[in-house]
Amino acid sequence: MPHDVFISHSSTDKLFADAACHALEAEGIRCWVAPRDVMAGLPYASQLTKAIADCKVTLLLLSHQSNHSTMVLRELEIAADKQKPILPVRLDNVDPSDEMRFFVGREHWLDALTPERERVLAQVVSAVRRILSFQGRPQPASATTTPDPSTAASSTSAPVPTPSPPAGTASPNASFTLPMAPLQPRVLAQQVHRVPEGKPRSIPSPAPRKRNPWVVPLSLVGLFILVSGCIASIWIGATQGKKQSASEIRPGGSLPPLPADTIQKFREAPKASDRPGEPHRLEAEKFRFGRGVRPDLSQALRLYIRAADAGNELAMTQAGILLARNVEGLPFDPNTALHYFRQASLRGDLRAKTELAIMHHRGLGLPARDDKEAQRLIRQAADGGDGKAMAVLGEWYHAGTAGLSLDSNQSMEWIVRGASTGDGYAMAVNFAARLGKLEHFVPIADDELPTEMRAWMAEVASSTDPEAAGMVAFFQAGIDLDEGRTTIAAFQRVRQLAASGSETARVLLASALENGILDTPVDHTEALDWYRRGADARDPDCLTALGRFHQLGFAGLTPDESEAVRWYRLAADLGDAPAMLVLGEFHVLGKGGLSKSEHDALPYLQRAADMGEPLAMGWMGLFHAEGLAKLPADDRTALVWFTLGAAKQDVGSKLWLAKFHLDGRAGLPKNRAKAIELYREVALTGNEAARRELKMLGEPLDPP
Repeated sequence: MPHDVFISHSSTDKLFADAACHALEAEGIRCWVAPRDVMAGLPYASQLTKAIADCKVTLLLLSHQSNHSTMVLRELEIAADKQKPILPVRLDNVDPSDEMRFFVGREHWLDALTPERERVLAQVVSAVRRILSFQGRPQPASATTTPDPSTAASSTSAPVPTPSPPAGTASPNASFTLPMAPLQPRVLAQQVHRVPEGKPRSIPSPAPRKRNPWVVPLSLVGLFILVSGCIASIWIGATQGKKQSASEIRPGGSLPPLPADTIQKFREAPKASDRPGEPHRLEAEKFRFGRGVRPDLSQALRLYIRAADAGNELAMTQAGILLARNVEGLPFDPNTALHYFRQASLRGDLRAKTELAIMHHRGLGLPARDDKEAQRLIRQAADGGDGKAMAVLGEWYHAGTAGLSLDSNQSMEWIVRGASTGDGYAMAVNFAARLGKLEHFVPIADDELPTEMRAWMAEVASSTDPEAAGMVAFFQAGIDLDEGRTTIAAFQRVRQLAASGSETARVLLASALENGILDTPVDHTEALDWYRRGADARDPDCLTALGRFHQLGFAGLTPDESEAVRWYRLAADLGDAPAMLVLGEFHVLGKGGLSKSEHDALPYLQRAADMGEPLAMGWMGLFHAEGLAKLPADDRTALVWFTLGAAKQDVGSKLWLAKFHLDGRAGLPKNRAKAIELYREVALTGNEAARRELKMLGEPLDPP
């Protein structure tokens, strides 16, 4: 069943969105709100588009965050395109941005700046009911009141409506891409406050009737009762000191009470305009992201600290992030960062709780890692609605780290839920997963990039989250490279984001410098500097890279496999699959001072293969095919691993798969043609083993 109201909001305003949803649904008005109504496994963009199209009203919650949210603007664009009334509710004392003003510049606003938020919710319900009534939707009777007898008597042509079922019984399932249609004229919501203009329809005059002699006496009695009731109401209100209730806004009684914990959160949650140090925090944002001024991270950090010292929890979180990232030109102070995260978390900031969980997982600023505390904190933040916490929890399930068992289904569910909140980091992780970086997602085809995935990229690239923007900048560089365009601009964007504190961009920049990609020359020295910064902050990718530099002797380092093992172990403990692969291979070969033991190698290789590492899949196939590490020889299990590895272009897996087809192993019929096809595919890459096999079979390198 379609919903009545689509609630457009920033993830930071989830508290008010949930309360508004509860108040509306208590009156039988069905709402669609993320992340509650998002279905895992379906494209988020198509769900959002269908939800707006099916709803009758779009409720906009305007705050400092939503005012600059590209996702909120896109939702308003779709609502305008579908000719849906937009009802704005202002949560912060902020003027609409130029883009926002296009849609709601002349609307009548409902202000939620007052601390009496229960009264505001009643006004929201009343306004939505009026819009729905003008659209011809039958209004559900209140769950707490009975219909007005006079109203029922005057509407004999229609039955009294019954309350509608609550939302959540149906979710949009259609799968189509986000439309990129031109902007349409905005849809006004002024009909909430005035009757639509136009000539009223004529009403036939009734036939004349005889005057009833009892009309005048009964009218006098009714007038007496009405006046008495008014006097009694005034006296009761004066003696009991009652304030205006929702019954004065909506006929028939007041709203059902909100849950006690929600009311308490409302009363305790400060508005942005009421936060101490808020002007300094907003000024810091300008210097951090270059909004109207030249970016200056040092000045941004000073302003964040000034606001944090005044008690601003959002500033505490951002100051902690800059101090914990080891940003060039800024002090690297994990202990102070930990202090800020703890203080902001105690004040209810969910992002601070997420960052605190990451600190405990990495052991940064702490005597040792504490995965139990990390898991507790990340679950609290995720359950509270923080999109990044959901994405991080999904990544931890994917890696089987932080005390969690590897679970692809849980990983997918949490990542999709995080993306549905509109959080930039979560959207970027979901985007990476869709491209196949997280292996349990199906990689998206190239011909789909210009539609849905480019819409995702545009959304994430405009995010103020440097991590999200850094990831998308690198993907854009890869697309440019694939399509034969220059990647210099993308490389400069990655460098800029790396300098601003993005861990993702830092790894990508160092990788480009290490391998000479993105139209950049190889520079191992600069790459090593970036990797060391990340390693100091316990970034798993950078820890693995330092192990590789010590193993191979890059950037003038003396080759030292024992030192490399130390870095690989640190990265593997944090769930890095490439580090696990190398440690497994070192155990097989007895390198780096490790025992030459296939049994000791197996746990590392198994975890890496389960996380989708192609070479580890090949190793697992070999172990099962040959019965290594005391495993029973099992061709069928080996075939599964070789097939998975070959699908990810692992050369060893393809060679073994060719052998299985040639010999008819694992229940496969002998298929010489298929084997030759696989050998040729590998031989064309320059692989000598494949060339020898073709020569032994008497087959030329090139097909006839």
